[in-house]
Amino acid sequence: MAFTAPSKAHAAFATVFNAGDIDALCDMYESNALMPSEPGTDPAQGVAAIREALKGYLAMKPVMQIESKFVHQIGELAVLRAHWSIKASGPDGSNVEMSADSVELIRRQPDGTWRYVIDHPFGAS
Repeated sequence: MAFTAPSKAHAAFATVFNAGDIDALCDMYESNALMPSEPGTDPAQGVAAIREALKGYLAMKPVMQIESKFVHQIGELAVLRAHWSIKASGPDGSNVEMSADSVELIRRQPDGTWRYVIDHPFGAS
């Protein structure tokens, strides 16, 4: 899902995440984007690796809430920070809740849309 302004990134992400639309989520990333995960794990790099990382979350049928903390743009780049939370169901039906503060770097594309270059879900926690 393309978004046309940095200020729309978080809302667009939550919309497609909550819809479980893996293709729309992956379309929000540059082809060689980086997604560090929880501390101590290797980051996912490239859309294929990010797709695999996101599949695990989407399998739990999550509901995400996200609150933008800041969006700062200079030219073709913008840095963002948000607080997000997810409520979901684990494989055994148990309730799963997680939350953190994220940091993202996005870049304007030649067509005027924006895509994630770095999406660090736990980067400001």
